[in-house]
Amino acid sequence: MAAMVGSSGKVIGVEHVEQVAAQSIHNIRACDGSMKLGDRILIRIGDGSRGCPEMAPYDAIHVGAAVSDAEALQAFQDQLKPGGRLIAPVLSRGQGRLEQKLIAIDKTSNGVLERKDLRISLRMVPLGAKDEQVRTAELFFGGRLALLAEWKLGLTPSFIKVARLKRRVAQFWNSLNPGS
Repeated sequence: MAAMVGSSGKVIGVEHVEQVAAQSIHNIRACDGSMKLGDRILIRIGDGSRGCPEMAPYDAIHVGAAVSDAEALQAFQDQLKPGGRLIAPVLSRGQGRLEQKLIAIDKTSNGVLERKDLRISLRMVPLGAKDEQVRTAELFFGGRLALLAEWKLGLTPSFIKVARLKRRVAQFWNSLNPGS
């Protein structure tokens, strides 16, 4: 995200699992030494299930966990600037099972929200408390032992999928904003 916003942009990440925040910091440092933590990139430890309203409004919001309730989605939408875009996986029940779809929500210059289904199915940990993530992740990733082992290593169950998803989101974002 920091590369996409350019040299004057700022990126804020909120992780409530300390090991995931530490892994994020490690990955940023390993990825690009020119991106300075605390300067253009902030990683905060805390509950990000309602975004980071104290630093809003934002031009873009990428939610890295599945949003399962309208209140949480509304909190993110409220933090968008007019002209901003929200990209989020949304958790819902479909055909008797849990499904996740990636959506984009654009806020027009007059504040109207336009929602688009990006037609991408995915499996992300749920947004919310750590205990809730463990319980729901068992449905998607199968077994507490594997999940806890990955957390002990500082990874989320969808760590690799998140990296792939972020590349796909960046490609999609760039296709909608050529030349930006």
